[in-house]
Amino acid sequence: MSSETTAPAAVAPHIAASRAGVAPVAAKRVNAAEAAAAADQHMGAGENVALMVVGGAAFVTGLIVGGGGGTAIAIGGAAIGLWGLYNYVK
Repeated sequence: MSSETTAPAAVAPHIAASRAGVAPVAAKRVNAAEAAAAADQHMGAGENVALMVVGGAAFVTGLIVGGGGGTAIAIGGAAIGLWGLYNYVK
């Protein structure tokens, strides 16, 4: 048997239990400096991911097209995708 005791449950009703529906959530106040710092941490991730996707699509398109033009498209797509990857990892 454990010698630890638990707190007894409240027997009487209380105000918080009498609410029906959705309780309002208190909004957290953030100053402008914190908001700017949070935005700077994620800045550019969308652009870099877009570069990787477009570069990959151009690479595959170049492979499908074939020939000299397809090779140029594939090399250009690979360069764009790698540039996006470099900036994303950096």
